[in-house]
Order: sequence, then structure tokens, then C-alpha cells
Amino acid sequence: MSPLITSLALLVVPIAGGALVGAALCRRRGQRFRGVVAAFAFILIPFAGAVALVVRFPIVGLWDAGLEGLLFGFGLCWSAHRMLADGRNVMLVASASVIAMLLIESYARLFLPPPPGFPMRDGPHLLLAEALRGDVTHQPWDTLSKDLVCSIVYSGHYHGIFDSKNALRDIVTPETFAPRPQAQRRILHLGDSMAFGFGLARNETFTAVLESLEPGVQHINAAIPGTAPDAYLALLQAWIEKQKIDLVVMHVYEGNDLDGLDSAYPCCDWQPLLAYSDEGAALRCRQATALALGHAGFTWLRYHTPPPYWVRALIGTSSAASYIGAAMTLEPYFLFDQPLAARLDHLEKILRSARTTLAARNIAFAVEALPARSWLEEGATWQRYGPNIVEAAHRAGVPVLDPSDFFRDAVAQKQSLFFENRDIHFNAEGHRLLATWLHNQLATEK
Repeated sequence: MSPLITSLALLVVPIAGGALVGAALCRRRGQRFRGVVAAFAFILIPFAGAVALVVRFPIVGLWDAGLEGLLFGFGLCWSAHRMLADGRNVMLVASASVIAMLLIESYARLFLPPPPGFPMRDGPHLLLAEALRGDVTHQPWDTLSKDLVCSIVYSGHYHGIFDSKNALRDIVTPETFAPRPQAQRRILHLGDSMAFGFGLARNETFTAVLESLEPGVQHINAAIPGTAPDAYLALLQAWIEKQKIDLVVMHVYEGNDLDGLDSAYPCCDWQPLLAYSDEGAALRCRQATALALGHAGFTWLRYHTPPPYWVRALIGTSSAASYIGAAMTLEPYFLFDQPLAARLDHLEKILRSARTTLAARNIAFAVEALPARSWLEEGATWQRYGPNIVEAAHRAGVPVLDPSDFFRDAVAQKQSLFFENRDIHFNAEGHRLLATWLHNQLATEK
């Protein structure tokens, strides 16, 4: 069905449906409704009902559901409320709406910069599942990463929300990794965007620099932005089952790794990825659960719902639609709120389980506690979890690499280690320094 026909149907059908229901109410009551309360009820009840229904059965996005609810409510008012009994009032509302949209479009074209892009694969899709898969570029890393982790951990048994494997080609997975035959040693690096090298070319990351310093060692940057130590453990198991590894280094970032622990994963029915016991940590779901967007909840749908179909259909034709679509694209970071003591306990169990799993295969293991920019440059303590991470690793019996003092000295010497605009990520120089420091540290980890 063409976007034009779909757009017309989305306009006509809810208004006509609301008008039919309103006419039936009038016949039953014998007269039209009146008053502000009735008008608001006609508009808000269909709106709230459509949104609530879509939260439970997310066939379309929240924006589309809410908009269709409002149009249904307008149809109700048109046929059942006294204020729209006069056709001139209906024409006034319709004309005012058209004029307002034309004014917004004119302002966007005349006074704003060129509109932002909003790429869509194969045009706009009304159904939410199709829309999500066709719009990977505007999804937050926190979401894409979980989808990708699920697809790696559960291999071919998880059919994801997004086409993340094809979209995130810079990320190395156990399936895409190409072993270097002449390498005498392989070191697997796990972490989030800090270790991945967010914003850098692949030949500028610390792992690339390490390979230039250590020609006989293959350093595998298996970090995935937006992940946390629960994902590191699950990924570690997937990697060692498919590839030969000699040493694993888990880079735990003090800035948000503890905060990101135990957030919901779509492959485990929107529960935390791991379950914890006295013995340690393990996958909560032995097999991937069927994807159920209806279990994701309102908050997740609110952040991942694409703009209304009408907006997406007009992008490329209307400047205002492009701006509206960009404004409706939110960037969340989903956290599971739990006490710091619980997070540290879970981290310790993750590290203990990783140590046990790797020791059974004679694979060495170390943890690096990556310091946050806010502490290095300003001495801020609100993100200062590095000492807690070090203590948790010691309790788990895992060797710890702590470059905090090294980086603090570099900052004191006015070296530029981070991107501009308060970006938390290391720039190319920061990665070069990290590689230099790790080069000496990893030589002792056998």
C-alpha cells in the first residue's frame, strides 16, 4: 500500500469511526452532548485508550496510536457534541489546522538551516516491528547493544528487534572475527564504548596501537558500546566457545558500568540477562525467549516509537516534517535502579564466574578499572567507583589493572585525552596512552 493511501486511511478511518460512535451515542441519548467536560472526555478517553492498548499490544507506535485516538475523538465531537453541530465551526477547526501547518512549513523553509536527515529503509512502515527494523540509525546505542548481545549470546536462536548485525559492522563478533594465523597470542578485550573507541577510526583504538607495539599478539576489540559487565560475562562465554583465546581483559568503566548492570534484555523476556547465586552469575534464560514487545513497557516504547507515520511519509518533501521527526527521536539510557552494594555484589559474582570459566580452559584473566573524565580532570567523586571496582576484583581473586594514577599524571601535564564538548570518551591520544600503559602491564599477564 502506498504512503499516500495509508496516510489518507489513517486520517479518514478514525474520524469516520468516531463519528459513527458519536452518532450512536446521540441517538441513544436523544440529543447532543454539551460542555467542556464532555468535549475533553471525547478527546482524552480515546487517546488514553489507544495508548494503553498499544502498550500491551504494540502493533503500531505510541505516536501513531495517540494520534489515531485524537482523530477518533474529533470524530466523536463532530457528530455528538454541540460545539461542532454548526458546520461553520467544523470548517473553522479544519482551516485553522491547515493554516497552522502551512505556517510551520514556511517558517522551517525560510528561517531554519537545511533540515536534518532521517533515513528509512524502503520508505515508512506503519507496523512498529517493521518500522524499528527499517530505522536502525536512529535507535539509541543502549538498545542496539542489547539486541546485538542477544544475537551473539543466543546465536541463531534469537530473532532481534533490529537488523543490528548488519547495521553495526564495526563491531567484532565471534562469527565475524578473522584469526591471524601467525599470531602467537590472542588477547580478547571486553568493554563498552570507552574500550570500543567511540568516535575513532578502527586503526586509532588502543587495541590497534597495541598490535603495532606487539606484532606477535592479536588484540581483539570485542567491546560493544552501551553494555555493562553482565553482558561482558555472557559475551566472554560466547567468544571462548568459538575462538581460541589466551588472555581476556575486561575493561570496567567507573563512569556508568555499575549503573548499567542488570537492565532488561529482550531475549530474556525483558528481565536482567544474568541470575545471581552464592556460586556466582549465570545466564538467567538458558534459551532465548520469544520477542514480546508487549512486555517491554511504556518507558521503552516511548523512547523507541518512531515519529507518526504522516511525519515519516512527508520527510524528504516537508522541511517541518524532518525537524519534527528529529525532535521526536529521544536518546535514553535505561538503568536498573538498585543500591550500590547490590551492584558491587553482582560485579564480584560476575568476575568470580568469569575467572572460574576461564581457568577451566587455562585462559588468563584480568580486569582493568577505567577512570572517568569527571574525576581525572575535576576530581569529581560522584562517578568515582574505581576503588570499588578494584576491591570487587580483589575479592573475586582476579588480577586488577588500574591506570588511574597514570592518566591523572597525564591530565596534570595538560595532555588532551578526551574529545571536546565534555565528551566522556578518550580521543586518539587517550587511546595511544592507554595502549602504551597496557603494553607494559599485559606483558606480565600470562
